[in-house]
Amino acid sequence: MAVGYYGGNHCFATAQEAVNAHYSSESIYVEYMPNEGLYIYRPVLDASNVWKLSVRKPGGIHQTLDALPTNVVGTCNLDAMSYDYASAAALWGFAFAGVFSLWYLSKNLGMIINAVRRW
Repeated sequence: MAVGYYGGNHCFATAQEAVNAHYSSESIYVEYMPNEGLYIYRPVLDASNVWKLSVRKPGGIHQTLDALPTNVVGTCNLDAMSYDYASAAALWGFAFAGVFSLWYLSKNLGMIINAVRRW
């Protein structure tokens, strides 16, 4: 059993991949401060591959805060494959539509042949 690291709804081989997936999927956070304006927060990866919090203050002033936490919460089993419900539903729908269309074609094949014969 290979132990992996959980992050961003997937299982990754290394802790850094899990941290990257977590912060890459984080959305931008906007906060309005009365009498000051909008503050925009977002995680950024600096040149040394450390995740930091970037803050854009009113007036276009950018500030980068301290490093974000990089501890990975939870481990997972890399060998276990998760069940993909969306793909299973798409496959079932395709199979059902195929069987239904073949049944409908075979049910009305006599009418189709007679229509072609009369032309």
